[in-house]
Amino acid sequence: MTSHKIPMLHRRDFVLASVGAGILAVGGAGAATPAEPIRALLKQAVGEGQRVAGMIAVIADQAGTHTITYGSSGVPGLALDGDAVVEIGSITKVLTALILADMVARGEVSFDDPVAHYLPSSVTLHEHGGPITLLDLATYTSGLPNTPGNFTPPLACAGMQ
Repeated sequence: MTSHKIPMLHRRDFVLASVGAGILAVGGAGAATPAEPIRALLKQAVGEGQRVAGMIAVIADQAGTHTITYGSSGVPGLALDGDAVVEIGSITKVLTALILADMVARGEVSFDDPVAHYLPSSVTLHEHGGPITLLDLATYTSGLPNTPGNFTPPLACAGMQ
């Protein structure tokens, strides 16, 4: 097997690009999406080489949903676009927990709500000792695996892991 050296994306650059894209998106709410400034931030985070790494920014505002990409999926023939299936960055864990806290504050859900309440009846959770709650998900104490068993990271598909 050939060894491939994969350039690492520095977390600081990723966070700066993600936050910058978010700030631009909020500032442009209701106006045309500022695609080029966001693409420039993504390009800075990915780097000029764009051999493997790529980023996708999705902006949802009053004008609709906009997808902006830069870089490569890392898999030959697999486009990095709005239809790509990708792993999302760790910063989404914090954002998801903040959204949950906001929903609890507005009375839409409760931290103690069982997750099963929000899933289709065809989905069965393997619960140990009690139902998995929204708070369990937010605090990573649910006992669920980090990734689904049917998910293969793109680099593994390309033989680059």
